Amino acid sequence: MKADKTLQMLVYCDAGITIVSMAVNRALSGFLPAPLLGFLQQESAAPRTAGDLALTGLWIAVNAATLLAWIGLLNLWRRARAIYFWTWVAAMLLLPLETVWVFSPVGYMLDSASTLVGGALLGVLYFSDAKAHFERAARDVSRTGEARA
Repeated sequence: MKADKTLQMLVYCDAGITIVSMAVNRALSGFLPAPLLGFLQQESAAPRTAGDLALTGLWIAVNAATLLAWIGLLNLWRRARAIYFWTWVAAMLLLPLETVWVFSPVGYMLDSASTLVGGALLGVLYFSDAKAHFERAARDVSRTGEARA
């Protein structure tokens, strides 16, 4: 039971901190030092290439899959654990393809906190008693020979 509450708390924290981080970065970007503001304006004025659009599309897909995983984890959907794991893998593969990201100090702190909470969530999903919720269907198939809903 304790692992269930921890799982739920971590999912809410991960989603909440991630969303707040994006909002804070957007709201506080105007308060950055002049050189960083100039860099951001230069980046936003640069023409977009097909590669930039493809990368943006991939990030949108990863974000949508992460949202789906959060919903699935809260509802204990069997496939949600794998979806969440693979969104992390996809994000790690996409990060080196990005240009430099400029965060406000508070936004950077929240982004780091979101990463830590996400890592803790992965740990709970794979190394605690909560993993039983996502492996139950596989065990039922091996015992009875047929899948149950």
